[in-house]
Amino acid sequence: MGSEMCIRDSTKRDISAVALIVISIALFAMVFMGSEGVVTGAISLGLRFCFGIGAYVLPFLLIGLAATLLIRFEREMVPARVAIGFGLLFLSFLTIVSLFTPGADVDPNRLFIQVLLVDHGGYVGGAIAWAGLELFGLTVSMILMIGVIIIALIVIGFSLSSLIEKIRARATGRSLSLIHISEPTRP
Repeated sequence: MGSEMCIRDSTKRDISAVALIVISIALFAMVFMGSEGVVTGAISLGLRFCFGIGAYVLPFLLIGLAATLLIRFEREMVPARVAIGFGLLFLSFLTIVSLFTPGADVDPNRLFIQVLLVDHGGYVGGAIAWAGLELFGLTVSMILMIGVIIIALIVIGFSLSSLIEKIRARATGRSLSLIHISEPTRP
């Protein structure tokens, strides 16, 4: 009779979170502190070419994702939503950084010059920015990326409608307080 080893879901999530944290710290060390080995040097260089300055942001996003695995939520889909939202934010960030590559609005092929590539959004951000510049131009590409950022925040769990309601309530509260202040006093 074969005994099956059952691992609770919470244990799986904890293991996944610890693995993500360890990978994040290793990526942080590779990107920020340079590399001492052949493999780490290749990974560091690959990350910089793929993500440009986003290689410095990636470890922090992964730690944020690991935190969602450690925190218990009523709804189990929160880590997946956060992962998708962080992914969209990361791609938008890379694209926006690439859109500001000097001269890219005039010649989108400048996005792939190696010196500019690693200092901006890498190949990933450059490819999306190149498509945006070729199809829509700089202004519309920026508007689209801001839209993707807003969508990413909604996917993560921020509520746009509750933000609007809070702003509206504060505006109403302020206008009411102005009315009370400006009313003439009666004898």
